[in-house]
Amino acid sequence: MAIIVQKYGGSSVADTSRIMNVARRVVERKRRGDDVAVVVSAMADTTDDLISLAKQIDEAPPERELDMLLTAGERISMALLSIAIRKLGVRAASFTGSQSGIITDDDHTRARIIDVLPTRIIETMNSGAVAIVAGFQGVSGKKEVTTLGRGGSDTTAVALGVALGAEVCEIYTDVEGIFSADPRRVASARLIEELSFEETLDLAYFGAGVIHSRAVELARVSRLPLLIASSLVEREGTRIMSENRGMERPRFVGLSRREDVCFCRAELPDSRAVAELFGEAERERIQLGLSRAERTERGFNVSFLAEGKDAGSLSGLVQRFGLRVDPEVCLVGMVGEEISRRPGVLAEAVSFLDSLGIVPHAVETTQISIAFVLKSSCGAETEKALHEKFIRGDAF
Repeated sequence: MAIIVQKYGGSSVADTSRIMNVARRVVERKRRGDDVAVVVSAMADTTDDLISLAKQIDEAPPERELDMLLTAGERISMALLSIAIRKLGVRAASFTGSQSGIITDDDHTRARIIDVLPTRIIETMNSGAVAIVAGFQGVSGKKEVTTLGRGGSDTTAVALGVALGAEVCEIYTDVEGIFSADPRRVASARLIEELSFEETLDLAYFGAGVIHSRAVELARVSRLPLLIASSLVEREGTRIMSENRGMERPRFVGLSRREDVCFCRAELPDSRAVAELFGEAERERIQLGLSRAERTERGFNVSFLAEGKDAGSLSGLVQRFGLRVDPEVCLVGMVGEEISRRPGVLAEAVSFLDSLGIVPHAVETTQISIAFVLKSSCGAETEKALHEKFIRGDAF
């Protein structure tokens, strides 16, 4: 008998027929002999609808009240799923984030999990029932209801899996797993059967939206295996674990593209100014990526990516540090653990872009990825070309 945590996203519980489909899947797993805890998101579009209602009253609603409002979405899903499972003859009980012991900090709308004390979840599972947990939410040390922000339900599921000592955390969505590219944009994209945590983290940052990087990072630290699969079709999906077991893997296993970024640059006189700029970005809660500070004869050249949603928060940095912000960019990243063992890959990739007449604003590499900051206008073309050349062309 294994402890399994399953998470179902909003599209999987979009209406009552899909909720019944999830209930049948959970009951089947329970009857196989596993102990099952289920984390659910709000029904599709519910969160957006609730935000819209709030903004009809106040364009900038208080974050505390927004948290109180938004947690209602997951509570609806958890109660309906519990009712559906009971209708199929299996006992179930639903729990809010606070009832589940999801303890967070006090940062409304973007809280981080501090601890999980799943006493009631364990008691429920020990009694032979299925525990249904509302994702995306918790309670602070001050007894305030909080929400976890982007990727919140994924993070809830992984954190609960770690606390319960689960064998695996299964994330179910409306897609079959993680593909070598977005299949809606690249027709030749193929399902990736296995990924490492590190590869998945980079793909998530570069734009693969199937699972959020917060959840992957927590699973990586705790070495909790993940499965990403569809709740709508029967297919194995993508397994994420500490190490890939494939013997002869291609150099690159996948790529992603994201356009919700802006490229920021500044010339600063000294290291103190560099520290002040990044410190101010932290205070403004601006999420930075690909940050770089390079020494020059005149001081430092600084560059980084910021998320598009943070563009308004950059105005202070523009005024104080002379930051130049270019919103007409995209980020394309290719990922594969073999990159560090293949000398010349970067030269080959840059030369290929040059042959297409594409000049990147910036190129960044890690042990397992190569990322290009490009003009938005050439993003789609570059994404397809890189996939055909380096991923589909490198296939077994």
